[in-house]
Amino acid sequence: MSLLPIALLLVVVYLLIARKSRVSLFRRLLVPTLFSLFVTLHLGINYVVSLIPNPEGISLSSSYLHWIFGDTNWSIERFRSAFRISSWVSFAWLCATAVVAFGRSRS
Repeated sequence: MSLLPIALLLVVVYLLIARKSRVSLFRRLLVPTLFSLFVTLHLGINYVVSLIPNPEGISLSSSYLHWIFGDTNWSIERFRSAFRISSWVSFAWLCATAVVAFGRSRS
């Protein structure tokens, strides 16, 4: 999974730049949340597609998923594991964004 360290670095850099430019906390959290949901959606689609029996073997449903899985060691278990982890990360981002949005509306 070579994309994970790169994605984490990009999120940290984005949050630091957004903080220095005085963007609201809600907007700072919105971009990583949407990115996380996008990745989770595609991982879920790929996992479901991999469950369908195919005589040619397992394939990736999106070309950028090669960045996550590489060109080897594809398995239904790896797809499921990546989708499950991504789902929890997206849930955490959504919760954080919702808390900030709720706090923002109360102010």
